Amino acid sequence: MRGRGWIKDFISHFILILIFATGLYFVWKRVADTPDLADLVWLRWLLYFSAGVLAVLFIVFINSIFSNYYLERFDPVKPDSLKRLEKIRRFHLSKAEADKLRQWEEPIVQMSHILAGRGYEETARWRHGIVYTKTRLRKASGRRPMVDQFFLSYKPIMNVLIVDGVIRDCMTTITRTKKRRTASRNYLLFITDSQDKSELTSAAAGVVNYLGKIAEGSLSPMLLDTQFGRLFYPLDRSLIRIHHRWLQDALRRFLKTRIREDRPLARGERFSEPEVLSAEEAGVRPVTLSLPPIDPDGLDLADAPATEELEDDVSTDENDHAVDISELEAIEEDRVTPMPDLENTATGQFRKATLDLKVERKHDDDTLTS
Repeated sequence: MRGRGWIKDFISHFILILIFATGLYFVWKRVADTPDLADLVWLRWLLYFSAGVLAVLFIVFINSIFSNYYLERFDPVKPDSLKRLEKIRRFHLSKAEADKLRQWEEPIVQMSHILAGRGYEETARWRHGIVYTKTRLRKASGRRPMVDQFFLSYKPIMNVLIVDGVIRDCMTTITRTKKRRTASRNYLLFITDSQDKSELTSAAAGVVNYLGKIAEGSLSPMLLDTQFGRLFYPLDRSLIRIHHRWLQDALRRFLKTRIREDRPLARGERFSEPEVLSAEEAGVRPVTLSLPPIDPDGLDLADAPATEELEDDVSTDENDHAVDISELEAIEEDRVTPMPDLENTATGQFRKATLDLKVERKHDDDTLTS
């Protein structure tokens, strides 16, 4: 897919390089055939310089074949321009990534977890979402800390006016907070699940056309379309530093990888909440403890341990509970003492006295009767 007029540009560049190369070839051959000209050092260096210019022109020409449409300014109100934007394959995610995005029920929580894996921490809230920062240089004496700043904004409805307004507010926030922290690398991510594809593409034109250069460094806006599986970002980044471009590319690759690998959250679910598993899923088997029945009549008191053995088992550590040996002896005596004789107890004596009294009364009655 190319922008309008790409065939004319291709032909004009090709003809220019062809004329330059043909002229240089004939001049070089003429100089080589003439010994007087071949001995001129300045002429030889002039030919070398011309060959270098031809090589640069050829490299620019090859690069323009693959990337000349990147410099196109997409018009958010013209259908033809938006159709060309929709057909750029680099903005489309893979099928696996698009399927995972459609299952996102908590996009803010999901993306916050992804950013935490990159080392970002929530720093502040702003009118459009959440601000995350990652410290990349420790604070030295008389020097403000250097951080990478990430602005996250969820918008259920998107258009190009919202994109432009949020980008301006983001730039204002970066300028106001630079006294507390210096952020030369800044990122802005729009997340939306809108169903209007044409309106989303129009809003994406504001992201794609953004150059990314700010006074503090760079700002890389991105738009993540969870409904149609697309990730938009600026195409022309020639004004920002090359290592900023590398870091932006690395961050996009990281986001795509985590989108593909992370488990989508259900509505109301959080990553901090552990998943509840049943006993079978967790591999836990029920265990029933049973003790054999105890028969009191079958106890053999002769096998009971002696008092000396109990004394050996008592711990004398200060951390253990103190145990009185006399109490153990009393318990042992009560356990091994046989049952007392009923005749020697008070109850036995009372029963014996009652029986004697009955016998005496019966004897008296027999005497009176006689």
